[in-house]
Amino acid sequence: MKYISSDTNVWIDFAIIDRLHLAFKLPYTYLMNSETIENEVLHPPGLSNRLLELGLQPTELSTEEYFLAEELNQK
Repeated sequence: MKYISSDTNVWIDFAIIDRLHLAFKLPYTYLMNSETIENEVLHPPGLSNRLLELGLQPTELSTEEYFLAEELNQK
């Protein structure tokens, strides 16, 4: 199984065109940080719940992973 770390903007775009379900027909598991789901996926209302129902997997980021991501981002 392949995993994709997803971004809030992508899901908002799919929601705007009413095609959220299409991405979940692909052979991927979509991941998003739990805090991002709670704090950034706000519009349209109910989008975060719909994504979770479709199969978006919430993940947790350890402190070490956070700092590693920051370090890689600077490179």
